[in-house]
Amino acid sequence: MTTYAILPRWQANRVYGAASLQLAQAEVDFVVTHALAGTAHRTDVAEFGAVPYLLFHRDGPLTDIERRVLSNVSLLHALFEHRAGDTLVPLAVERRAVVDDDVVTIQRYTGKTNEQFTHLLVNLALAAAADGFARLLDDKPLRVLDPVCGRGTTLNHAVLYGMDALGVEADRRDVEAYEQFILTWLKDKRMKHMTKKSKFRRGETAGAHTLHIAYRATKEGAERVIEVVRDDTGNTAAHVAKKSVDVIVADLPYGVQHGGRADDVLEAGLPAWTQVLRTGGAMALAWNRKTTDRARMTTLLHDHGLRVCETEDAFLHRVDRTITRDVIVATTQPS
Repeated sequence: MTTYAILPRWQANRVYGAASLQLAQAEVDFVVTHALAGTAHRTDVAEFGAVPYLLFHRDGPLTDIERRVLSNVSLLHALFEHRAGDTLVPLAVERRAVVDDDVVTIQRYTGKTNEQFTHLLVNLALAAAADGFARLLDDKPLRVLDPVCGRGTTLNHAVLYGMDALGVEADRRDVEAYEQFILTWLKDKRMKHMTKKSKFRRGETAGAHTLHIAYRATKEGAERVIEVVRDDTGNTAAHVAKKSVDVIVADLPYGVQHGGRADDVLEAGLPAWTQVLRTGGAMALAWNRKTTDRARMTTLLHDHGLRVCETEDAFLHRVDRTITRDVIVATTQPS
């Protein structure tokens, strides 16, 4: 048995408190089980020098693909091989980042989904999707949709990972704020990009607007796309080709102040979301358990032909007095 130790990022303690290691352990278990099927493993928590670590046990050394996948766990700061006693030998970490990571850290505004949590959601969706992580690490094209994208936290992580990013958002102010941010960021980074805006004609999708950005992270790099549609999420299929999306990632409204409840959004959006998600695709959704229970979320996903991945309460954690957040992951049924 070979043991590896994952040192979580220190910021995680501030963001999640006591739940940080629980979430890291749940993420590792899910990603390894789904993206690295056949990798027998066990995880637990230990302290070295009064510092908590997540331990990952497997038979024999890590393979190269296992090391590369573990390198991209959202809360990972450093990776070690644990040898006799308290000896920790550092291993090379190979994080997936095709642009500077400030694309996910610069933005600050009230109600922003924490970028590490968004990273976790993206990882879960990629792990559950057929060949999701393999295609990511091989630099193959992938398309991510956030159907309630707000000011673009998910879109920014897609840019960091080198994926095409597609968002749908009904709030005009959020779309305008994201447009200002991403265009300024691209200019500051001196990335060549082309921007196209369009407004749909009356009688098709009244009032809908689209921002389309094509860019290259490097001169030699592949062209990538960021597209944001200002429209209701229920109209997603009017703007996105059928079976063209690899993963859907969304932090659904918490039903505390504005924006409705998670199940209301699912009822309105799932008919369209399932049309655009490819066979073998997956979605990872976060929501507030205080306003919508897990059974209701599971039923809605099942009713739209999706298979829910079993996670029980592994990702359940308290955000504040009014929000206890959970995650549900589902995949399309093979045809």
